[in-house]
Amino acid sequence: MAHTWELLETEVVCSDPWGTVYRKKYRLGNGNPDQQHITVQKPEFALIAALDEAQNVLLVRQYRHGTDRAYWALPGGFIDEGETPLAAAQRELLEETGYSASRATFVGTLHPVPAFLKTAAHIVLCEQLAKVPHAVLDDEIETIASVPLATAIERIFAGEIDEMQAVSSILMVNEFLRRRSG
Repeated sequence: MAHTWELLETEVVCSDPWGTVYRKKYRLGNGNPDQQHITVQKPEFALIAALDEAQNVLLVRQYRHGTDRAYWALPGGFIDEGETPLAAAQRELLEETGYSASRATFVGTLHPVPAFLKTAAHIVLCEQLAKVPHAVLDDEIETIASVPLATAIERIFAGEIDEMQAVSSILMVNEFLRRRSG
């Protein structure tokens, strides 16, 4: 049986330039007591699958505060106001890896953890890579690695790459490439 969720009130719990936490009260419409839910709104962001001519993908190792551990992930970051996902991808690729890409292709948009998080992840395939001399790298990145795309997929199934954004984006880009070539 489908229920109709009616938003009764929204309260800002905390807000800063990186996001806003809300407490929302809903009526479900089935006679049960009203429910409260905590949600977070973050800016939209770009995730970059940067591939060289040999089909190696650039991965970054980065600490994540939600779980207090480091993950292998794709380069990525928030999209600035007025910026397109493709432009943000180019900027973030340079900031996090020191590479530029002559070709950027939009692959798709995902909504990570929509049960409590309002944002969108725009997946961008960056190709025709070039190392930029003297690029200033983001100090949040612990390590950068270039691995064959097939190896990255093996590492996903081995549990070595387990950040959901990286997993879904790598698999999505792999399928995108398969369809593009076939």
